[in-house]
Amino acid sequence: QGTGRIWLEPYFCSGTEEGLEQCPHIGWGQHFCGHERDVGVICTGEGSRLALRLVDGGGPCAGRVEVKLRGQWGSVADRPWDMEDAEVVCQQLGCGSAAGAYYARDRFGPGTGAINLALVDCKGDEATLWDCEIRGWGPYYSIHDLDIAVVCQGRSRA
Repeated sequence: QGTGRIWLEPYFCSGTEEGLEQCPHIGWGQHFCGHERDVGVICTGEGSRLALRLVDGGGPCAGRVEVKLRGQWGSVADRPWDMEDAEVVCQQLGCGSAAGAYYARDRFGPGTGAINLALVDCKGDEATLWDCEIRGWGPYYSIHDLDIAVVCQGRSRA
């Protein structure tokens, strides 16, 4: 069972949808059950760590933050982007603690294409970026002024 907020219930998917949000449901955050009906999946191929990456930073532990959504990589945009947010990214990637939180345009250059995730608020102790408060799953096609980036120390905690 999970903990925290229940986002969608019930799903009535036909199997042809490209994402769960396209299945009929009663509304985001609306539900009639508790965590006893939580579901999970096991996917073949890429693991969850591959759904997050840092690019254009010269190595795996520094660069512009990108997430994979519906099979396509895209930027993450946020305001404000801070060290608590960066900490979660670095830990999720096994790159240790965050050494810096930046706007990509100032350090590594902006992304191109879609912005897959916008407006992220982390406390800093979440296991993954998806555990943080997220207000905008994309894809969005907009300017990349708020694409974010991190520099990590390079070692994982624990």
